[in-house]
Amino acid sequence: MSKLYIITGTSKGIGLELLKFLCGNCNREVLSVNRSKINFESPYSYEFIHDLSIPWDSKSFISVLEEIFSRSRFTEIRFVHNAGTLGKIDPTLKLGVQSLRETFEINFFSGISIYYDLLKFTNRLDLKLGSVFVSSGAASKAYEGWAEYCSSKAALDMWVRVAFEEQHDNSTFALFLPGVVDTSMQEIIRATSKKSFPKVGFFQHLLSEKKLASPYVVAKRLGEYLLLDKLERNLLYLKY
Repeated sequence: MSKLYIITGTSKGIGLELLKFLCGNCNREVLSVNRSKINFESPYSYEFIHDLSIPWDSKSFISVLEEIFSRSRFTEIRFVHNAGTLGKIDPTLKLGVQSLRETFEINFFSGISIYYDLLKFTNRLDLKLGSVFVSSGAASKAYEGWAEYCSSKAALDMWVRVAFEEQHDNSTFALFLPGVVDTSMQEIIRATSKKSFPKVGFFQHLLSEKKLASPYVVAKRLGEYLLLDKLERNLLYLKY
């Protein structure tokens, strides 16, 4: 059975390594959703350019999907919402609503919006839909200075957990827990002042002790799951 893979945030980190694994190593067709064009060439790769910090463009996205489906036949779509941002790192009293909205748009609303578009699209064509949302330990643990990141990730986790309980027809859901990965997000965290983020020393220690996971290894674990013939309906948490 032929599957189309859709991944947000493939310009770097886990997303880029996942794109390379699925598209480059396994010759699977992948539609990437990014803010700008990325430096990756493959006959199996498609792109949809959209800034996820602004409201989702459903009409243009569906048009791209219909064009892809006019050239290839698929029986299933597998979607990974990997794109994410820390947002502004500061105490809650220093945050503003606009920054919070942009963080929620990327971490929460964009992924949910894409899911709803894909649900309508797959239902219309009688296709299966498997969705994986990249989670974080910050979804269940409060960190000083991370109000935007923690709250947006918590919202995403709870939405997925509710959808999982409802067991939507022809759909599967999973939350992927990648752990602490050696990405540019970690570089931003380590460069933050202790005044804005009191726990910064902990993350600096992870680097010095070489306890950060490789983006390639983490992406390979996720990719192997996505390549399964059938996704498990009763599996909610997928851990690296």
